[in-house]
Amino acid sequence: DALRAAEQLDQAAALLDERGLPLERAHSQLRAAAAHAACGHLPDAVARLRDAARGAEHLGARPLAEAVAGELRRLGQPLAGA
Repeated sequence: DALRAAEQLDQAAALLDERGLPLERAHSQLRAAAAHAACGHLPDAVARLRDAARGAEHLGARPLAEAVAGELRRLGQPLAGA
């Protein structure tokens, strides 16, 4: 279910962070955000998207940054503050 997926993706993001893999972490955060949104946990989804946006911007990962921005728009959230 979506809740279990969200929890597992959050764990994956934490492990990727520990391993020093910021791009993969940001991708996991994007997926986790989608799972949190599917559960109706909008604040959790937005928090993960904002973190993924910061990581993508820092890495210069434009396609990932655009995907995150698209998900924020889909959720009706402003891009500012990312």
